[in-house]
Amino acid sequence: MVRELLQPYILADAFSYVLGPNNQVGIDPFPECVPQPTCWTGPNLPWNLSIIQVNQTWSVSFDIRCTSPGIHDVQVIPPSGVTYLNWNWSRLDLAFPQVSIDCRVVIPPPILPVRNVTTEWNPLPNSVTVSWSPPPTLPDHYLIYRATSPRGFTSFAPAAAVMTVYPPATSWSELLSGSGERYYIVRSSNTAGDVLSETSNTAGVGTDVALTSTSTCVTGTR
Repeated sequence: MVRELLQPYILADAFSYVLGPNNQVGIDPFPECVPQPTCWTGPNLPWNLSIIQVNQTWSVSFDIRCTSPGIHDVQVIPPSGVTYLNWNWSRLDLAFPQVSIDCRVVIPPPILPVRNVTTEWNPLPNSVTVSWSPPPTLPDHYLIYRATSPRGFTSFAPAAAVMTVYPPATSWSELLSGSGERYYIVRSSNTAGDVLSETSNTAGVGTDVALTSTSTCVTGTR
């Protein structure tokens, strides 16, 4: 039995378990705990190895993260270690050496706004293309907002966006229904959608399908 008991401030990545390159025993790197896969994050991580012989190797690696900044012990010792029966059926308990981790608070880079949002009307088919210049550091995705007047945007929450666009794309097109004015704003967002950039400039397009004419306007940053 191999057991790793993690400290309460240490969490394992549930799907990061990998057998070592020189492994000679077993084919499944995941801990034999329940319920799976929830228990794979710890704290109790057991592996039941039925037989391992002299000069054989078994090893597994996995990623961890901590929830408390500072230098901390990773394991609880004992019981983290190996329990086995030797050649004369005597039980031996060997503790793992303690491993420490330096947990640091990582400040994510700021989510930068896009620049130079423009719109272009396409008469056939009746559609508009919204384009922008990406920020120096690409976000996880962009959120596009639409209104029928320059000040008609009622919310810039993620749920109010009409489309999500992922880098490296720097444009988006939509078909229009009839004529009229459309105005667009683009924001950058992180993966979770809880950190957003400032809004871009507002770019608008006015269309008249019958006259096949178009006008485009760009207003300041909101």
